[in-house]
Amino acid sequence: MTTGSTKLYLIGPATLLGHVKRGTLPLQTAHQLGNPWLVQEPTAHKQNALSQDQWLGLLQQRYQAIPEHLRGAVDFAYFAQQMEAKRPALEAEFHAQGGQRDNAERLDLARHQALVALTFTEAVQNPLAWYSWGDHHAGIALEVNPQHAGFQSSPGLPRLLRHVHYVQRRTLKSTEQKPFPGWFEAPGEMSALREWRLVLPLTQAKKEPLGPVFPLQRGMITGFHLGCLATAAVRKDIDKLIKLDQRYRGLKVSQLTPDQQQFSLHGMT
Repeated sequence: MTTGSTKLYLIGPATLLGHVKRGTLPLQTAHQLGNPWLVQEPTAHKQNALSQDQWLGLLQQRYQAIPEHLRGAVDFAYFAQQMEAKRPALEAEFHAQGGQRDNAERLDLARHQALVALTFTEAVQNPLAWYSWGDHHAGIALEVNPQHAGFQSSPGLPRLLRHVHYVQRRTLKSTEQKPFPGWFEAPGEMSALREWRLVLPLTQAKKEPLGPVFPLQRGMITGFHLGCLATAAVRKDIDKLIKLDQRYRGLKVSQLTPDQQQFSLHGMT
């Protein structure tokens, strides 16, 4: 796994510090990710456009229906090219026959209930990430080392750390390259979050009353950052932690501040 950066940031409310003190990070289930496409199959409307795989499958059926003595004179590529002009009419016919409802690809929702994740961003000075995850800039960010062995797969402990791709068409089939479709994809409108996710089986999580957690290991956290609106009490709590707790002793602390002229953030120690 190569992030292109030596740092990722887990942004959350100030209560995240309680987890850090206990040596854990809160994991997100499919429901907690706030991604409706992972927990609820969208209704298949008759007028939805066919996926490219569905369209090619329909063309293959049409092509094979051509009498053999005529099909030999027209290769499939040429046939497909000619059919593009008739695509709207052919798709309408396909929908009228109920084809999409019968043959639509579906995400295996049950399989995804057995997964959990940590969500990171590449940039700590990311206003949207702080607004979305960091209690509207009043929370904290944990700077982590994505190269740490605890974030990598090992025998008997499969896990996957990858960046999120922002797309409009969903991946529905699991492949070797995309074993967890949906967990590493999001709508294009969310691209400013610049997300990475660590996905692992729920069976690897430690169980706590408030939900599954990820056990921290020494060296995973490399710094602390406070949101612009974090209180002095939160700063005091972090300063006390890095002074008294051997696991975090000496780690850097910074607090973000808003730029005076632009909608950007700066870090100050």
